Amino acid sequence: MALSEQEKLLLKLKMAESAERYTDMLEVVKRLAQEYPEYLIKEGQLKFLSIAFKNCVGHRRCSWRIINSMPQATNERTKDIMRRFLANIEDELTEYCTDIVDIIDKHLLKVATTMDAKVSLLKTKGDYSRYMAEIQTADKKAASVSNAETFYKKAMTEVESMPPTHPEKLGLALNVSVFYYEIAENRHHACKLAKSAFDAAIADLDNLDETNYKSSTQILQLIRDNLTLWTSEDPDDSTD
Repeated sequence: MALSEQEKLLLKLKMAESAERYTDMLEVVKRLAQEYPEYLIKEGQLKFLSIAFKNCVGHRRCSWRIINSMPQATNERTKDIMRRFLANIEDELTEYCTDIVDIIDKHLLKVATTMDAKVSLLKTKGDYSRYMAEIQTADKKAASVSNAETFYKKAMTEVESMPPTHPEKLGLALNVSVFYYEIAENRHHACKLAKSAFDAAIADLDNLDETNYKSSTQILQLIRDNLTLWTSEDPDDSTD
């Protein structure tokens, strides 16, 4: 039996992932999103969108941090080389982040029918707007911060009816609290949000679905680690 075009693309996608060829993976997943969005959503293949962009963007975020943390050069020629190099990384990062937000807006959100899919897509829009804000300054940063907050708030509205131990709800709380702590510079709100999500989940732990146990407990550990770090850095950020 011949494979459908969607199945062929999915096979290429899996091969690219196995070979760690993430730019190739990106091209295939973009085509799936543009031409067969329902297949990407309904068949549970959204994870490939995340894997492709996460690896392409994550590598460049790491590169940006390394270059940005280097000691300031005193030689003007060296300074210029570093500025150009950093600018290239920033351009690539911005392109990838803009790309995934556009794909979600134009092709995926309109066909997302389940709560999990909608939350995942809205959270992703918030995440990649946050990544842009990390490398921006002035008006551009302010716009990205505003966009991230808007997308995160929409996702938070979607998860209200989910149980507190649901991995999508906990993952969103984790990312939103990081956004408020590191980007929006509202540390008190970050701690309050993280602690609220953590406490609610712990109180409902007996009702945690076995299929979600590993994912949910891992996220809870990350939230607790963040709270421990944040409150040690600034004890005045009370979460009581």
